[in-house]
Amino acid sequence: MGRKCLKCGYERMAHDIVPEYECPQCGAIYSKVEALKSLNSNKISHTGDHDKSKQQKQKPSIQKRNKNTNSTSSKQDSNFDQSRGSRASHLILLIVCILSLIIGYFAGREHIKYEISTEIATVANKIENVVVTNQTITIFMQGDPGTNYTGHIDVVSSNGSSRGETVEGSVPQVYTFNGAIVSAQFQKKDDNSNTLMTLITNEQNYPNPIKIAQTAVPFGVVSVVLGR
Repeated sequence: MGRKCLKCGYERMAHDIVPEYECPQCGAIYSKVEALKSLNSNKISHTGDHDKSKQQKQKPSIQKRNKNTNSTSSKQDSNFDQSRGSRASHLILLIVCILSLIIGYFAGREHIKYEISTEIATVANKIENVVVTNQTITIFMQGDPGTNYTGHIDVVSSNGSSRGETVEGSVPQVYTFNGAIVSAQFQKKDDNSNTLMTLITNEQNYPNPIKIAQTAVPFGVVSVVLGR
């Protein structure tokens, strides 16, 4: 059995006439092909060893990273527990404050009730001491002369009785009543811009008006009230 070529795989036969150092099939020189093959094998072997060494160096780094990750996770868990405990403390404090306010409110209600009842009694005494008397009340209808109006006047006496009166007229006009309270409302009968003015006063201030109301719009309305 002859020499086998490492390049093409041809196995040399006895009848081959080419030189023994050359492959009869592809013409490759056996020694060169074998040297090249040996060199490539050494490179592959060296590369494999280098990769193994690199992997071994990376393992401690990975382990260190895992340790750092575990340490960070532990710190985060610790911080979360502390935060949760702080929130719980704040919640408990808030509940205590609310309960204190509620207790204080109900504890002070009796005092508040006493003050309110005392104030009501004081006001009632003041009302009872007020003497309501009748007075002479005068209403002056003024404005543009000839302005027509209609109105209603209510009079309340000191004894509690009341009466009402519907009136109709034109400016100027004067109404006089005797009572404790007088209220009046008047409306213009015309669609114009004439001024309708109502002045009201009592016997102490007559003829100076105490209250004045006026209107100049079409069918305008004025109202006044006077009493003690």
